Amino acid sequence: MYAIVTNVRVENPDEVRLLLPEAREALVSHAPGIVCGYWLEPIEGVGTSVLVFETKQHAEDAAKYPVPPMLGATLLDLTIREVLRTSEERRPCVTTSDLPRPLHLRHHSRQCRG
Repeated sequence: MYAIVTNVRVENPDEVRLLLPEAREALVSHAPGIVCGYWLEPIEGVGTSVLVFETKQHAEDAAKYPVPPMLGATLLDLTIREVLRTSEERRPCVTTSDLPRPLHLRHHSRQCRG
């Protein structure tokens, strides 16, 4: 598995939090090879997202996709990294019912890999 790790400068965290479901989650949930995604709380004005894909090719293709800019968030950097390991336990990935909106991405009923 491979992850796209993105850091953005966040001007208004509350506004960005409200925009995530439509501006990013809806788009990412349809990406080929998506396993799961996380948008992390901004610290000192920098927000981070981690999107995990089944293959390096899926991650590279997703990184090239022309994503429209999101009001209040400016891209700082984007890297693709190999996922070296996940948790030892095998259990379902996080679903929309497990986390408060908008800090989650719906998982398509696959199992997380241990």
